[in-house]
Amino acid sequence: MNYMRQAIACASILFALGVTGGCASFNAPQIQVQSVSVTETTDDALTIAFDLILTNRNDAPVELIEFEYNLEVDGRSVYSGRRDAQATVPAGGTWSLRVPAVIPFSDVGFSTSTMPEQVQYDVGGSLLYISPGALAEVLMDAGIYRPTTGFGAAGSLTLR
Repeated sequence: MNYMRQAIACASILFALGVTGGCASFNAPQIQVQSVSVTETTDDALTIAFDLILTNRNDAPVELIEFEYNLEVDGRSVYSGRRDAQATVPAGGTWSLRVPAVIPFSDVGFSTSTMPEQVQYDVGGSLLYISPGALAEVLMDAGIYRPTTGFGAAGSLTLR
């Protein structure tokens, strides 16, 4: 009986290695932060928008699941968010997305009257996506294979 369990375990491991090796030939979507801007200012907060461009370099479409991202302003962590992507980028295609960050003035230490002209920002995050193929989707649903790709940008942002 022990021999049978060992054979099943070895077969499972070899199968998993073969599957993940096959998934490795798929190129993760590329993400570029195209622009960063202040889209709204109230008495209590401001909203910053990050315009992202995603590029699929594969011969098959890629299904996007969820973005997770963090924002630092002048070295302080001021926002963490998640956003459902709920999109599919066609083979060889691109897709544009705007992700927001609402920043209460109390988190950055200024108000509308004391807001500096510029701040330094650093945004970074990851995108969860599904590699093509039914097997990749089953492995993702089982929590065995969860492909992600990262993105990030830093620079100066004009607030006024």
